[in-house]
Amino acid sequence: MFSLPLIYHYFIEPSQFRFPRFDFGIGIAFADMAISVLSLLFAVYILGHMIAYVSSVMIEKYIDTFFGKVSSAILLSSYFREKPKREIVSAWQFDRGKRAFSGGRKWQNLLRVLFHLPAFPLYALVQVIGGFDYYRSRVPHHVLFLAKKKIKAAGHGPVSLYTAWYKTLEYDVINNQPSATGRMYNYLVIAGLFRSLSFLFLTCIWMELYYFVHWWVDGELLLKPLMSDSKAIGTHIFSFAVLYVVYGTTFSSYMKFQRRYAEEAIFAYVLTKDGAN
Repeated sequence: MFSLPLIYHYFIEPSQFRFPRFDFGIGIAFADMAISVLSLLFAVYILGHMIAYVSSVMIEKYIDTFFGKVSSAILLSSYFREKPKREIVSAWQFDRGKRAFSGGRKWQNLLRVLFHLPAFPLYALVQVIGGFDYYRSRVPHHVLFLAKKKIKAAGHGPVSLYTAWYKTLEYDVINNQPSATGRMYNYLVIAGLFRSLSFLFLTCIWMELYYFVHWWVDGELLLKPLMSDSKAIGTHIFSFAVLYVVYGTTFSSYMKFQRRYAEEAIFAYVLTKDGAN
């Protein structure tokens, strides 16, 4: 439902379309209202799933591809004594980028890069100031060591940046530790919310750019700023800046809670006694 005002502002209002009316003309006031509300909720439910799916493709897969999966980020954190080292993180991200465009999914990855293009100045700023919180894990080194040891002892292979070890650990916890799974699910829901919001706000940035270019080319400003009734350029710039801040906040929050989910799984795998819930 949060997406509806954004859809109206950027698509419906400028094109002078209208939202479909959920009015079935049954003739009974209560029935008309009940069916209209149920139809709206069902339509919003479908829209929510569509947003969640597209955000998983454009936001989650982008992070997995170019920043590394969250399990790799946690493992990489064990290479740092105190805080993430710029040279190690940069080398890792460069290697991820190289692999992204050398495999069979280079066109899909190129599409993701193009979608994130307006956010590159923000990503560059984070790189410059050293904001590598994605690679700053709460899991102590000795806990990661115990996790590696336990996985290897169970016959699931070695744990490294380029081996598929985390899913085995995750499913072991989900199948055997319901209390830990409940805590993990909370983090998963919050991460999913921020992932969808990240997609929506990055789309808003794209729409602001589109309407700004339209104004620059045709001299006609079709759209008011998102949070103002004034069409002055200053309010557009302010609205644009706010969108960048909000997008950066939701994007980093998604990364944070996705990491918390994985950290909870690792802690539960190592520190929960056998047979305990």
